Amino acid sequence: MLDLCAEVLPPNATPTHDSNFFALGGDSLTATALAALAHERWGVTIEAEQIFIARDLASLYRAIQA
Repeated sequence: MLDLCAEVLPPNATPTHDSNFFALGGDSLTATALAALAHERWGVTIEAEQIFIARDLASLYRAIQA
């Protein structure tokens, strides 16, 4: 998850497990890019709502694993 986020977030963002996607500079466009990248690489579907409600990247990762 951290590597995927690093690919879509601004270059100065340093994602960690406890980072919030939007606090790192993410927006609706980068959230869409993250969902597309996760589908491409992992074959999983991330709903936009999951990204918006996740308090941090670790909880987002757990949500998509379920």
